[in-house]
Amino acid sequence: MELNKTQKGMLDGKKGSGARKAMEILVAYGECYNAERLIPITSVHMAGNFPVLLDEGIEWLEDLAQDGTKVSVYTTKNPEMFDFEEAEELRIPKIYQVRQKKIDTALRSLGVTLTYSCHHYLVGNVPRFGDHIAWASSGSQVFANSVIGARSNRDGDHVALAAAITGAIPEWGLHLAENRKGEMLIDVSPLNLD
Repeated sequence: MELNKTQKGMLDGKKGSGARKAMEILVAYGECYNAERLIPITSVHMAGNFPVLLDEGIEWLEDLAQDGTKVSVYTTKNPEMFDFEEAEELRIPKIYQVRQKKIDTALRSLGVTLTYSCHHYLVGNVPRFGDHIAWASSGSQVFANSVIGARSNRDGDHVALAAAITGAIPEWGLHLAENRKGEMLIDVSPLNLD
């Protein structure tokens, strides 16, 4: 995959170990889909919950935060897997409360805007027509592609966060114009039964 000078520098560790790991993830991801290059993005959205990240993901987030890594594009987060203020009343086991709080703290340190909404496009994370983005949320990704006209595959959390750090995503799938053409036309005009 072709990398520009800045991206090569990140891969070589010139922007820190967090950016290096993020670039390693994106290069591996891009190679899986035969992407020829990385393209700039304007927006990221991620789930950021324990069932997605697991213990290894928490460790990675904490390493990134300790390294001083920051996101380079506007990045928002889905709702928590439970309400922190109601965790005791909901009888959420302490082990999950502690893990989710670690995720929350690390994401805050990385510069992620904790909107706690899966409708983040209603609270400020709104790309423009044609923007390339990395959204890990299935519903909002469909909205971005079909209503806004932005371009996003449904990226997983690790890929989305790597894209947020580097400001780029591999160009494949719905980022390519040839993959955005409809294959079916449905007529939804009212039937004339007269």
